[in-house]
Amino acid sequence: MKVLNPQLVIVLLVLMLSACATGPRRHAGDDDLRVEKALSVYHQGHYFQAADLLRPLWQQDQANLELYEALLDTYYQLGELPMIWSLQQQSDLHSAKITIIKAQVAHISDDCQQNLTALSNIDTMALDRDWLQRLYRIRSVCWYAADEDLAAVIDRIRLTEMMPIEEQWLAYDDIVTDLSGIKTSDLIMRIGDFSDEPLVEGWLEAAYLNFGSDGESTQLFLQDWPNHPASRYFFGYQGFQQLRKIAVLLPLSGRFSGAGLAVQRGMLTAAADDFEQSHQLLFFDTGSDGENMAGAWYSAQAANVDMVIGPLDKSSIEQLTLFSPPTVPVMLLNQSDQDFYQFTLSPEAEARQVADRMWHDGLRRVMIFAPSGDWGQRMSQAFANAFVALGGQIINNQYFNQNERDYSAVLRQSLGLVESQLRAKNLQSFLQLNLQSEAVVSADIDGIFLPSNPDFARMMVPQLLFNHAGHIPVYATSHIYSGQEDKAMNNDLSGVVFTASPIQLPPNQLRETLNFDLQMVAVNRELFGLGYDALLLVSRLQWMSRITGGRLQGLSGLLSMKSDKTIQRELQWAIFDNGGIVAIN
Repeated sequence: MKVLNPQLVIVLLVLMLSACATGPRRHAGDDDLRVEKALSVYHQGHYFQAADLLRPLWQQDQANLELYEALLDTYYQLGELPMIWSLQQQSDLHSAKITIIKAQVAHISDDCQQNLTALSNIDTMALDRDWLQRLYRIRSVCWYAADEDLAAVIDRIRLTEMMPIEEQWLAYDDIVTDLSGIKTSDLIMRIGDFSDEPLVEGWLEAAYLNFGSDGESTQLFLQDWPNHPASRYFFGYQGFQQLRKIAVLLPLSGRFSGAGLAVQRGMLTAAADDFEQSHQLLFFDTGSDGENMAGAWYSAQAANVDMVIGPLDKSSIEQLTLFSPPTVPVMLLNQSDQDFYQFTLSPEAEARQVADRMWHDGLRRVMIFAPSGDWGQRMSQAFANAFVALGGQIINNQYFNQNERDYSAVLRQSLGLVESQLRAKNLQSFLQLNLQSEAVVSADIDGIFLPSNPDFARMMVPQLLFNHAGHIPVYATSHIYSGQEDKAMNNDLSGVVFTASPIQLPPNQLRETLNFDLQMVAVNRELFGLGYDALLLVSRLQWMSRITGGRLQGLSGLLSMKSDKTIQRELQWAIFDNGGIVAIN
């Protein structure tokens, strides 16, 4: 038997082992190629294919953060929430992208606010543009869910700046709407936090200035922020900026000429204050009762104006239905059912504001004492409808003839004094005693609404005091104030709370923002303010019509636009005090 050489045996064994190991092999370079391909498919947005490629690769290398982020996001894009939850149970990897995806998944189940701490701690410098947009978008949503509206809109500001230009303008509408609802005190607290982020700081300052609601703040903002998006968006660089030639239709002769001339003076003053001198005003007289309306209308059309303001009187407005539809914007200065912009000193709107105020002040059962006639009835109806809609109760609605001077009989009956005396008399008769008694006003009365001119109020308020009703709060509209600082006459109205436009109040607050002396406007101040504000509105009509909460602080009130294109005035409040008037919150 032949014996093999031991050295030869060793060689043969090595060769056999080598042969066993020459089956299928994976090279590191092959794995890298597979990962590169899978990530490429993911970045191209082919998520179904990416899921098939990424899953086995991550199972082989569960420490690979890039693979895990890609697989997690792939399942999010596909809406595969169970797969995401399964992955999260298998891995404790952390990154900014994983935090964003977790928040997005939580938002689907309305629970993303719990992720705010992690989202707020993300280093934005570590994210590319796409992921930064996703961060701002989901963080804004989570802030809203947590009722942190200011923080939410700040992230939306950042997000909007990263959008294409054509999409930014629509997003600005939402930003302005949201900023308009932020309390001024909250804006003040946060503006200083963004000195190193001018984009946000500028928007917050614009909101603090009420988006250029007065001329002075507009100029100051433009000087400080000439290239900021808010400058382009709000302050005359778009919208109705092209409306330079404006026809104004007013009764400049006849019985309404005093009103028409006051409005005209207000508009001319506003035009003189316009630092850009952007408007050319053409005035046309509609006559004392609209008899010149047709000529004024066609003359305005022939002048190729860009906009029409007016008419002011209802007779002229009614004639608009007889003409062909205008091809330019029209802003009426009185109420109408026609589909135009409307800016009016609506008495009924003031009555509704008084209803809101009385309800807000805790009054639930009120009486209405109004002058007889159409105006008193309309005011009473407007107030009653608003107050009842809030849940209040009208326990009496009484009309008084202004030609009479003594209302005691009606007041004693309405206030419950007659019933009070009758109860006292019956008690005295029952007890057979001579009792000392005093009539008492019904305890059911929380307050009185007094829509009134100054003369009627000066007769009514002292008689309320005489008839033991001096403790009942009395509220009125601005029509109760004559505009004259007559202490002797106004002393009779002490304690009455009433609505007031800024131009009616003592001028101290307005002197800092107006370029003219308000004391020069001695009569028809409200109509002067109507004209002044009408011109200010021209350049803001478009964005006010688009934006919920778009406002303009004018001489006639804080102005905003309703969905029917009616300009709404939010008035201030004042109280008669020792013959003078004092502004109140």
